[in-house]
Amino acid sequence: MTMIDLVIAVSLCLALLFIGVVVGVIALVVHASRKPTPTAPPTGQPPGWYPDPHDASALRYFDGRGWTEHVQRREGPST
Repeated sequence: MTMIDLVIAVSLCLALLFIGVVVGVIALVVHASRKPTPTAPPTGQPPGWYPDPHDASALRYFDGRGWTEHVQRREGPST
């Protein structure tokens, strides 16, 4: 293997590594920008405040059909 062949092989490896890193970063950005869709409470639940499926420290308002954007922090135990 000549020096030119070695340089070409290393260049190709670095190019593939760079492409892999770029694709990985793009995938992470796309994944992080998606909002999770909370699951609804059991069917037939009346409108009200329910535990937020994605944040144990919060309550989310269910309007009888689906989750709303309204969120409030759960209150701790009273002392």
